[in-house]
Amino acid sequence: MVNKVHVTYTYQNKKSEKTKIWTTLPLNDSETVSNSPVMDSYEDQGGNRINYLELNSDEKLEVMYSISLDSKRDNIKLSVTEREYYLRSGELVQINEGVKSLANEVTKKANTAKEKAEAIFHYIVDNFTYVYPPKSRGVDSFLESKQGDCGEFSFLFTALCRSLDIPSRVIVGTWSNGKMNAHVWNEFYIEDIGWIPVDCSVAYLQKKKKFHFLFSNFKTLKWDKYFGDIEYQRVIFSYDAELELLPIYRDESDDKLEGASFKPLSPFLINKEPFYWGFQSIDNRVPYMQPIYPKFSSEMLESSPKKDGTIYLGRWKVVETGAQRFFYVLKHISLLTFIIFFALSLLLENPIFRVILGVSTVFTCISYIARGERKIFFGIAGVYFLLFLASNIAKL
Repeated sequence: MVNKVHVTYTYQNKKSEKTKIWTTLPLNDSETVSNSPVMDSYEDQGGNRINYLELNSDEKLEVMYSISLDSKRDNIKLSVTEREYYLRSGELVQINEGVKSLANEVTKKANTAKEKAEAIFHYIVDNFTYVYPPKSRGVDSFLESKQGDCGEFSFLFTALCRSLDIPSRVIVGTWSNGKMNAHVWNEFYIEDIGWIPVDCSVAYLQKKKKFHFLFSNFKTLKWDKYFGDIEYQRVIFSYDAELELLPIYRDESDDKLEGASFKPLSPFLINKEPFYWGFQSIDNRVPYMQPIYPKFSSEMLESSPKKDGTIYLGRWKVVETGAQRFFYVLKHISLLTFIIFFALSLLLENPIFRVILGVSTVFTCISYIARGERKIFFGIAGVYFLLFLASNIAKL
């Protein structure tokens, strides 16, 4: 069965001046519907197609496309340039003497590149805590605090692999169902095998917070399976962090930003230094493409900022198709029915309500199982509520 999803992305320039946009959305693809002309398009060393465009006041970028979430792994050969690119150091993925020393210590019992990557995976899952949002981004900050979100888990995995001459990259994207559900994970490269997926942060949640995804709309694997595999319920926006921007990104100065009457709401720390999203770059590189990076005019500093995340990221929605979509809808209808009749049963004594509760619960469990979500748990729950339903039907 083809696991196909429809992606819709919108971004509206709500300011009176022009906003510049860089994006990895497939604006030049023949199957993409887009209303905005691309002014420049180029491919970076990591294979990302980056498009540059400009939006006038009140102009909206609307992009719609479909994509298959394929689990097929291509055994590609990295060129010398590509290999060097995926071994580089940066502000978020720092490779310094401390990182090299840690990588050697963590992998001292491993022999092959894959064994070393797996040792790094286990080290990160066992020694760091998932916290959102992190106080500061970047490997050095994460090593110090030992707390961070999916981005920090992925930056550290990349840095430790690269310090051992194992090509690795950060994958920036979203879960394949819902709105604004961003996620970051990893791939590392092994000769004659290709790119291998890894997700340290989800592995951590599956191992240490076992009920985190219980009622979510996503499949999950056993925690240690996230080394070498993922659920393939993800849409990729870009390969790697710190992507180069063309034309050159003109940063606002620190003095101007710090001295502005109305500072933007977007600052976060990179290695404990403030970074203003939409006003600055990292040496002409975007920290990560999610799935756009804007350059705001100075007008944004002249009025009180609005607490609206779409100003900085836009808005995206991913909709599944086929059987996955059918059981997604059935699950939510069943859950809503259960809530309504559970409330009614507290107010009115009616045996029909108990039957409807049982039917809705059974259909909810069937939907989870059909979507491949916690099949054992919902299989047991489904049998229990089926017996509950039979018992209440017999009382009618």
